[in-house]
Amino acid sequence: MNTKPVRRRFLPVNSVIVRFAAVMLIVLALPFSIVLIFTTDRLSRMEKESANRFLSGNLRTLSSALDEALANLERLHVFIFMDKEFLNGIKRLAPYNSREEYGDYFNTNGIKNRINNVAITSNYIHSIYAYSFTARRIFSSKVNWDAAFNHFYGAPWLDTYRENFSQDSGRFLRTIPWYFTRDITDGRSILASYREVWANNQPIGLVSINVDTAEIARKLRAVNPRKTGYTCIIDNRGNIIREAETAGTEDVDGALFSFMVPKIPEDSGQGFFNFPYRGKEIFVSYYTSPYSGFRFAAAAPLDQIRTSTPVMTRLIMLFFLLLVLLIIVTMLLARYYFWTPVRALFAGMRQVEEGNFSARLPPDSSYEFGYINDNFNRMTDNIRKLIEENYASKLVSKEAQLKNIQNQLNEHFLYNTLDSIHWLARKENARQVSDMVFSLANFYRISLSSGRDVIPVREAAEMIRNYLFIQQFRIGDAISYAIDCEEDLAEEEIPKGLIQPLVENALTHGLKSLDRPGKVRVCFAKTGDGRAMRVLVEDNGRGFGAEKLRQVREQLEKTESYQDQSFALKTIQSQLRLYYNVTNAVHIETAPEAGARIWFEVPLNTKTSLAGTA
Repeated sequence: MNTKPVRRRFLPVNSVIVRFAAVMLIVLALPFSIVLIFTTDRLSRMEKESANRFLSGNLRTLSSALDEALANLERLHVFIFMDKEFLNGIKRLAPYNSREEYGDYFNTNGIKNRINNVAITSNYIHSIYAYSFTARRIFSSKVNWDAAFNHFYGAPWLDTYRENFSQDSGRFLRTIPWYFTRDITDGRSILASYREVWANNQPIGLVSINVDTAEIARKLRAVNPRKTGYTCIIDNRGNIIREAETAGTEDVDGALFSFMVPKIPEDSGQGFFNFPYRGKEIFVSYYTSPYSGFRFAAAAPLDQIRTSTPVMTRLIMLFFLLLVLLIIVTMLLARYYFWTPVRALFAGMRQVEEGNFSARLPPDSSYEFGYINDNFNRMTDNIRKLIEENYASKLVSKEAQLKNIQNQLNEHFLYNTLDSIHWLARKENARQVSDMVFSLANFYRISLSSGRDVIPVREAAEMIRNYLFIQQFRIGDAISYAIDCEEDLAEEEIPKGLIQPLVENALTHGLKSLDRPGKVRVCFAKTGDGRAMRVLVEDNGRGFGAEKLRQVREQLEKTESYQDQSFALKTIQSQLRLYYNVTNAVHIETAPEAGARIWFEVPLNTKTSLAGTA
């Protein structure tokens, strides 16, 4: 019969056409998008690097000019300390309340004249302070020196010095040349360069040259000429000098700098980065002064830095829309030429799955689907023939099962007969014959085990005990044996043909023609970690020579070799691989005339897997 394709209003997610569209997106859209994104990112990076070169160049120029000016101001300390009247004034200065007015007049004039004369040498200097530790009096080049102003309490300027004073060394730790602090008169922000006045190996006074940070802030505007750009200077404690607010910079606020400053690395010489702030991306270029350690930073909105990136973004969107349109057209064509015949094939396979092996697909004009449809029709014919043949083979299988049942009846007849002989021998007082027949019956009963391939360890041990009893009866007192089994291993299951070949080898090869009593020991014990069971067979027979041991081990490593001298060991190793999925599991220890120890280990708690294998 002809099958009709199943029609759907919407394509299922796992359909071939949807997967084809996904492949198209991966093969075409994804690489194209990656290239465009990479190009845009590279272009944006280049624009940032160009902006960084411009801004960092300006920052470096500003830093060099400011460093040179501050270094020149720092050298003015020498001119202050070279003045003897200044130094004598600091040494002789007494506390204000206990001063001698005439002498104090000459001392204070000597101090004030020197700091005033130095202060007027540079427009950068806001003031110069001189402080006596013994008199606790501060002098400033900016103050109208009435005696009442000669000493100040709780000055931030002095607190900054104390914060950097080391009690251990007894001196000021000048880790940086300039410190942020506050003016003692009006509280404005200043930069101070501190120097101690020493006498008799101890500091007696302090001098600082101070620069108004507002003077520095006025020079920051030249770094970023755009009205929306921001520039600042940060010291190692996070103090900030912002550019002076002018027309067009009303949006410069402390929050921006507070958010930006922690992101500037302290140990990096220069660089750039960007971060989001109030819905905008802010671009930051920074430079660290090698002289002062100040970090100079210039910031601007990223959209003003990037000029060509928006154009590239629009081009990307356009190309992406064209690509999506191309994929949609391709999907429509694929649906007509590919989806329809595939759905017809799908519907036909569904009918076959439901048992309708008379289903047929119509001929198709395309080479590929025509070939598939023809082979599908031939396949259904073959399946129908195979079903008929399978039915016939099942009839043959039934006959084989009947024969197998008959064979099991014969096996039961065997050990039932042996059991009858056992009781007859006991009746006739033939004790040895009775015991031997009883052991033989038990041996066959366990070895047949109703067709099971795996048996409990206790039954395997009993089967080996019966076998060794029969051999001992046959050979006599020339051999003795012992079978040891830990109690908690009794119910563990093991393939029944694993151990007897090792015991037979011990009797036929190890103890054969031995001139002393032979001993065989079989042991079932747990390994040290308790996860596996070790099965050991050892004897005190002739053992292996070195060459024979090497040959046996070589044969065990070959998967396809079954020579007579290693047939039993190879058989055991094959069973271990089949039942437990372990390789090279048979271990041998031996020496000439010192017997042999052969053992293998199998994992515990494998009843379920062994049952499945059986």
